[in-house]
Amino acid sequence: MGGALRPWHLIVLLIVLILVFGASKLPEIAKNIGQSAKVMKKEMRELTEDDQPKNPQIDQAGTDQVSQPQNAPQPDAGQSQNGTQPPEGRS
Repeated sequence: MGGALRPWHLIVLLIVLILVFGASKLPEIAKNIGQSAKVMKKEMRELTEDDQPKNPQIDQAGTDQVSQPQNAPQPDAGQSQNGTQPPEGRS
């Protein structure tokens, strides 16, 4: 017995769909599902394009140029990243 989808499963599913929605509604439902899939595919493509980084500027040595903010405060040597003092005896 396995969990494989057999051809008769599809036939039974089609018969149930015809009984529930009627034969005249099935083409309209299929069209709407197709349009929804197309929109979802387009949105997923746009999301993956947004996630990809733009081409970084590369200097003559071949290393990436990363610009640091000019006015960014630098943490003191005795402070952690969130600006609090570390507990005594630990660094």
